[in-house]
Amino acid sequence: MSILRKSLSLIRNRQRVPDLDASIAALEEWFETPLGHQLLLEEQRILEKELSCMFGYHLMQLSINRRIQLFQDSRICHCFAIGAGSPGPDSNVAAYSSMDSLPLEDESVDVTILHHVLEFSHNPHQVLREASRVTIPRGHIIIFGFNPISTMGIIKPIAQLFSNSPIWKRNSLRKGRISDWLQFLDCNTLRTQDGIYNLPLQNKGYLVYSTRVNRMLQRWGVPFGNFYCLIARKERACLTPIRPDWSRQTRFKGATKQALSARSAARLALIKGSKPTPVK
Repeated sequence: MSILRKSLSLIRNRQRVPDLDASIAALEEWFETPLGHQLLLEEQRILEKELSCMFGYHLMQLSINRRIQLFQDSRICHCFAIGAGSPGPDSNVAAYSSMDSLPLEDESVDVTILHHVLEFSHNPHQVLREASRVTIPRGHIIIFGFNPISTMGIIKPIAQLFSNSPIWKRNSLRKGRISDWLQFLDCNTLRTQDGIYNLPLQNKGYLVYSTRVNRMLQRWGVPFGNFYCLIARKERACLTPIRPDWSRQTRFKGATKQALSARSAARLALIKGSKPTPVK
């Protein structure tokens, strides 16, 4: 029994999601591999198309890769990134903060990008709550995640036992589960899109050869890609102050300037206790 307990404890430790502050450097290195580079290029291609239809004043990026800026082709004026951990040599972020406690005011961002931060968080629901909090009403939230129902998702339990890469030690979050969380936050899922259907092999020749197959399956809308992109919109109504319509105020009709002056003189006489002076 002791051997069985030790084995189960070892499996749990291998499957436990590490702290993002400690594993983010290794995750950034994974995106430099052939497979990670292919996945990142496809995500940027999808995001470029989505951002071309979104406008506003502020765009925020939360990513497990502090070296990238996914908003290069955005039309939004002010785009910035917030990263986790400590400052790195190649970081392209404006500030460092915990993902579940953002240093921003409520409803201050027009578009929020969550790039694989939910899977590597110990409290993904709180991270999503923070993203919804800082997003304005009718603003958009773009979520990238690894699809559990894919080749990378099927291989993940085995890779957790034999690989030390933190890319495999992540939460398995389905698109439907995230959509349910968004509904509780008054957000509506508009559309989803999958990408990269090949086996997770670090072979450049195989990855180049599978590009045509990936595009074909993506065109057909096959929902088993290694990653998904989910577009949501915050539907919470905002309060709009109503200005008084002075054009509808009560007007004196039929009263001449002489009648108004006599009425004012009579009112002034009552106040002073004297007789009103007749108006000629």
